[in-house]
This record gives sequence, structure tokens and C-alpha cells, in this order.
Amino acid sequence: MRFAPRAGNEAPLPPDIMKTRFDLRHLLLFAALPFIAAQSAAAELRILAAPVLEPALAPLVAAFRNDTRSEAVLTVGRLAAMRRSSDKAGTADVVVATTDQVRMLARREALEAEVPRELGRVRLGVFVRDGARMPDVGTPDAFRQSLLAANSIVYDNSATGRQIASAVQTLGLTADLQMKTTRVADSDSVRDQVRRGLGDDIGIAPITEILPYAAKGLKLVGPVPAEVHDGTAYSAAVLKNSKAPAAAQAFLQYLSSPAAKAKLAAAGVQ
Repeated sequence: MRFAPRAGNEAPLPPDIMKTRFDLRHLLLFAALPFIAAQSAAAELRILAAPVLEPALAPLVAAFRNDTRSEAVLTVGRLAAMRRSSDKAGTADVVVATTDQVRMLARREALEAEVPRELGRVRLGVFVRDGARMPDVGTPDAFRQSLLAANSIVYDNSATGRQIASAVQTLGLTADLQMKTTRVADSDSVRDQVRRGLGDDIGIAPITEILPYAAKGLKLVGPVPAEVHDGTAYSAAVLKNSKAPAAAQAFLQYLSSPAAKAKLAAAGVQ
């Protein structure tokens, strides 16, 4: 049986081939539905993240918003405050917090069944103002000597500050550094204090909170040696009460993409 050619020298397909192509198109459409649904639902996606991760996550959320044409919103806050705030935790879709905190939520059955995505570790970093002497932090002993030689050491009173105080104790320097240690309210105050300093001052903060100020008068020296403090692991998970679970899963997949991982690493989440 022959078929008359159509315009453009293109012959119509036999009915059995047309049916096969029709079925294939439908199968492809059905396979794509979850992704399409995720993109549509992403307009209501709400992401809660630890403050340490804001510099790293804000650009990624903006990129996700642009790629999916959604209105994903990043809210920054401490997990304890999130749980107490009905207007935040009660409407969250994704939480990004320390891996220990995410595991705690899992034990409380507050997460979806899928395994949380570990994003990486944020190390504590040593920084100085531009023009100041660059201390050696390459080994625990070199770091110890640099702390002893500094005019002052500045860090905050948050959970990060407690980690730094623990690292100082590990080095056996709590008493030696007491008189020249300045504790301030938050990371902004740490940066301001070091920037205004006159001597060989050392600031210590999460690397994610140092890197954005590389062109603003501050210089990252390097991470605190892993033997002293190996950083804090962070993970992302979908909350069970999410009103946009498909969009939330799409965002977690986005965070696992090579491009997102590269951006996280460049921002200090490794």
C-alpha cells in the first residue's frame, strides 16, 4: 500500500506508526509531569536556613527562582526560633540547618521520608584587615603561635563563638588569651571590630561569612586547622508539613546539581 506524498516531499506515516508515535509522546508527557508540577508549585516554595548559610544560599535561591520562574523565598533564622515562630516554621517547605539539627527533626518525625541532602561542611576561618600581618594557620602549632602573637582576637557570642572558645580550649590557650579576646554580639560586629583595628588583630568566623568581604577591607587567611576544629556539617530536608512538596524536592535536587555544588564550594560550603 502506498501513501500520497505531502507538501515538502514528506510522506504521511502509516496508522500503526502514527499510533506508536502518539503513545510515545504521551509517555514522555506523563514522565515530565512531576517536573512540570514541581515548577508550578515552586511559586510558593519557602526555604528556612541557618544564618551561616545565607551568603552561600541566597544566590542559589535566586538562580532557582529564575530557572523555574518561581517565587521561592529564603528566610534566615536559627532553628529554635523557627520552631517557635508559627509564621515561619508552620509554613516552611525546606529547612537547611546543621546535620545534627536535621537528624533531630527526623527523630521527631518532622521530615518527609526521603533522606536529607548533606550540602557540605562550613569551616571556621581566620581573617585580618587589609594591610595587617598575615598569620600562619597551616598547622595547629602555627595557629597556636599566631594567636599568642596577635594583639587581639575577636569572635562573637553565638554558637560559632562557642565553637571557637572550645577550639581555644583544645589548644590550651583559654587563660593566655583571656585578656586580649573580644567577644561581640554577632558576625557583623566581628568584621567591624577587625576592620577598625590598628594592630595585628585576628578575627575568627565561619568562612561563608568572611568571603563576601574579600573586597571590603578584610582578607581570609585560611581555615582553622581541622585538628582543632573540622567545621560543621549542614543538610537540607523537606518538612512533613510542606505545602509544596514537589517544589521542595525539586529544590533539593537542584542543590545536588554539579553547578550548585560548585557555587556552594566557592562560597565556603565544602
